This record gives sequence, structure tokens and C-alpha cells, in this order.
Amino acid sequence: MTQLDQTTPDSMREDLLRQVITTDVHLRRLSPGTGEWDALIALSGAAYTALAFLDALAAADPAAAAEATALIAGRIEGADQVEFAWDAASAAGYDPQVWVDAITESLARKDAR
Repeated sequence: MTQLDQTTPDSMREDLLRQVITTDVHLRRLSPGTGEWDALIALSGAAYTALAFLDALAAADPAAAAEATALIAGRIEGADQVEFAWDAASAAGYDPQVWVDAITESLARKDAR
């Protein structure tokens, strides 16, 4: 998937819409229940959720939407979204290592089959 310029609300909106629509094309070629299917379902749901929040924020406060879009684009470009998410999860009182351990164990069980 080609990475678009996501530095404005309109360009990010276009990319999110593209992700939802093109993911559906990929899903139609896969069998449900596979790891790839599950990952694409998660991607499509996350893109749709982000789109809904972006649209709501843009309607409520266009300047805040532009600021948030630029901040997100910068984090994605810097490839530090995982570090940010880890820190945010820890600050919120979650233990992200528990999540990593759970998915690692789940994938190991699938690989063992």
C-alpha cells in the first residue's frame, strides 16, 4: 500500500478511506480465520475508527484536527508510534508487556499447529 501524505486532515481522510476500501478487496481473496484475514479485519476496523474520530474532530474544531493530523503524521514518519503507545499505555496504568506476552504465546501456539 502506498503511503500518502497524511499531513492534513483531507489527505489523512483520503488515506483512511482508501485503506478501508482496498482492505475489503484483499479480504475477498482470503479465507476467514487466517492470520492475514484477522490482521486485515483489524486494519480495516482501526482505519474506520480513526476516520470517524477525524471527521468528528474536524467538524468540532478544524484547527485541532489539523494540529492532531500533523502530530500523528510526524510520529508515523519518525516510526515512533510504538514507543509512544508503550509510554502512553504505561502512563495510563496498563502493562503493555502483558499484551506482548499474550500475543507472543498465542502466535507460538498457532505456529506449533
